[in-house]
Amino acid sequence: MPSSVVSHYRLLNPLGSGGMGVVYRAEDTALGRTVALKFLSTQIVQDPKRVERFRDEARNASSLNHPNICTIYEVGEQEGEMFIAMEYVEGRPLSEFLRDGGMAVETLLRYGRQISGALEHAHERGIVHRDLKPANIRLRSDGVVKVLDFGLAKAESVGAAASALSLSPTLTSPAFTRAGMILGTAAYMAPEQARGRVVDKRADIWSFGCVLYEMLTGRRAFAGDHVTDVLAAIVKDEPDLSAAAPQVRRLLRKCLEKDPKRRLRDIGDVWDLLDADRPAPPRSRRAWIGWSVAGAIGVGAALFAIRMRPAQTATRPAHLFLQISEQTVPLFFAVSPDGRQVAVNHSGQLEIRSLDSGEVRTLSGTETPRAPFWSSDSRMIGFFSRVERKLKTIPAAGGIPQTLCEIIDEAGAGTWNRDGTIVFSQRGPLMRTSAAGGSCSAITQPDTGVIQRFPVFLPDGNHFLFAQSGPDDAQTGVFVGSLGDGVGQRLLPDRSGALFAPDAPGSTTGRLLFVRERALMAVRFDAGSLSVRGDPIVVADHVSTDANGMIAASVDATGTLVYLRNGRAERQLAWVDRGGKVIDRPIAIGTSPAAVSLSSDGRRAAFVREASGRTAVWLHDWQTAQDIVFRTVPAVVVWSADGQRLAFAISGSGIFIKNANGGAEQQILRSERSIAVSDWSRDGRWILFSEIDPRTGSDIWLLPAHLSGTEPPRPIPLVRTPALESQAQISPDGKWLAYTSSDESGAEHVYVRPFTATPPLPETKWQVSSVFGREPRWRADSRELYYLESPNPGAQRFRVMAVPIETGAAPVGASKLLFEVASFGIIPQGNSFLYAPAPDGRRFLVDMFASNARPTLDVILNWGSSERR
Repeated sequence: MPSSVVSHYRLLNPLGSGGMGVVYRAEDTALGRTVALKFLSTQIVQDPKRVERFRDEARNASSLNHPNICTIYEVGEQEGEMFIAMEYVEGRPLSEFLRDGGMAVETLLRYGRQISGALEHAHERGIVHRDLKPANIRLRSDGVVKVLDFGLAKAESVGAAASALSLSPTLTSPAFTRAGMILGTAAYMAPEQARGRVVDKRADIWSFGCVLYEMLTGRRAFAGDHVTDVLAAIVKDEPDLSAAAPQVRRLLRKCLEKDPKRRLRDIGDVWDLLDADRPAPPRSRRAWIGWSVAGAIGVGAALFAIRMRPAQTATRPAHLFLQISEQTVPLFFAVSPDGRQVAVNHSGQLEIRSLDSGEVRTLSGTETPRAPFWSSDSRMIGFFSRVERKLKTIPAAGGIPQTLCEIIDEAGAGTWNRDGTIVFSQRGPLMRTSAAGGSCSAITQPDTGVIQRFPVFLPDGNHFLFAQSGPDDAQTGVFVGSLGDGVGQRLLPDRSGALFAPDAPGSTTGRLLFVRERALMAVRFDAGSLSVRGDPIVVADHVSTDANGMIAASVDATGTLVYLRNGRAERQLAWVDRGGKVIDRPIAIGTSPAAVSLSSDGRRAAFVREASGRTAVWLHDWQTAQDIVFRTVPAVVVWSADGQRLAFAISGSGIFIKNANGGAEQQILRSERSIAVSDWSRDGRWILFSEIDPRTGSDIWLLPAHLSGTEPPRPIPLVRTPALESQAQISPDGKWLAYTSSDESGAEHVYVRPFTATPPLPETKWQVSSVFGREPRWRADSRELYYLESPNPGAQRFRVMAVPIETGAAPVGASKLLFEVASFGIIPQGNSFLYAPAPDGRRFLVDMFASNARPTLDVILNWGSSERR
């Protein structure tokens, strides 16, 4: 019944029923998402052999990871009820669209390519659908097709005929052996299915032909009043292809060959059979692509060697799906303009991967790189050094890096035109410099609170795209600027930034690629007139953005597109013990870092959470199990000692205080710089925050939290050096300051030094971490300090360390490992913490990956070739 709870799913409303059972829309209370929950019929549950077969099929189908395939999350059982949880797909089944007749050829081709892509992905992994029909195909409002129920036909019930053949259950007969069972829906069965023979992927190709025929004509290819009539027609009759559009008859004929030996063998070849006018098919180069993309961005290693077959026509894109292990996410990669190489951040250095030969070269001197970008001739690479805070260039063939500019933070991105001008972003205005060296100067003047990122040159080498976010909607989106005039008009409302994919090398017409609600979109764009034309189309689903919300994709002029899918895995907040074991039901928080902050009594937590389509700061109370939205705009927040108030910063505006139970926000500091709070001292006197200074980088400041008279409190510089300092925490007893700093070594480390509110601080300090360290946190009695340690700055697996704090000349003891956690953090200067210890240090509230969805780097050669004609 609706409102009932099964496992961790709350039933909302029924969606329908069929041969397998009843389907509900449900809420996954553990991950905070909507799912479709399918309960198996009694006939299946009471048959042990069918239950086991169902589990096997569902397990295989859950391995499919494709934007046009409905994802299977879980197979479960509770109190005799067996269910399968899968992606909830908004939209209508294709069968509803076909009630009013067929559709235009152009529409059919758009949908048909997505259906065939889903089948090809499954067939390459040895999975056959067996029950492809319009009722199992859903069309979303944005034009994306989703194919449902892959591989599950074996589990459907033994059945009599249904009132509508398109909704009839799969037919089985106990007279046949298991290998010879008739599987499929009558109107879309292949002849070998109808005869009860063993089927393979060619049965899906037959069903695909039947679906295409119905999409064109509005009627089924094989009809009859009864199931037996339909089966007889499938076995004996030829379909009437005269009703189909002439250009697709050849395709349908090869799909609907009764003899599977003469039928089309691979679904990926269907589009080569279109009888439309097209140029002679060129032979593309053979490409071996070998990838190893774990290293510095995670633990473990993955090696993928995929041989791409020659393209059969100019209009057929070639896809490569490159799996990445253990949540390792290479957010920083770039395709060379000539489409022959990809630069990837790997093992803390840049690697150059050849798309022609598979050769891999590591560029020495590129330690801790970020955001590589290519020169227009594909000979040089620009990158940002995280540790040195410098913009550098290096020959793609290897050589000595050249420093161009100092940068104030590491959240940069760059673009390089044919005249040798580089435009790059950091917090503040967009900057320009020459690849030959020289000064760096601002070319934009953003308003207070406006952040500009991700510049991309257009073909004229003067105009460029960039992403902008600001206090209101009018200041947020994809904008166009120029080297001479600064900022021009807004092109799109999306904040992900955009790439320009030209119709051909040197062309000023093409498409803008951008991310909208985790979908990679494309819209026509004329770079000459700087105008967007028409409506956007969906290129791929579940596409990732980086920690700053920028599109994680790269495209070149030849049609090579690389993008990251499922890179931003679902996250959860979970209580774990000192060994890392989850000890309470987690809270789903979406895909963004939680920036978790725990009240001093450990009763309440503040964190960033994505829910119901919006990202906000939430408060959770463990005693009352109550959740409330504290602030609708995400921010790092810290608790007052009494747990009644929270402080937070707004970059470009200042620091504010607000009661935990609501009310107005009170501003206590005005600042036009990029700032973030990190701590509120236990005695209530001080708020610590980091500020980005153009000269010294990130510094730690102390702000009096008490308000007296009419004068606002004056901040005090606490740690202000050329190094990057952030994440400052005062020990509860007020004696010590722990913080993260790049310091003399250039690498991030955690330091402890005596605290005093009267600068300068004593020079004595102790380095706590031995490798890359960040996020220090204190136990309530100040006798133990915790921090995160990782093998490199970009890792996604952290070691939670503990170090005793003692009295005496050397208060810092020896560190020990508590547990490891898989998560993805952001730059320390943002003061966003992935965990918080309980007051007694016996458990920890941790932001960790919750989903097993595996990220992939998707490579498409000849992308958009059919649309570009």
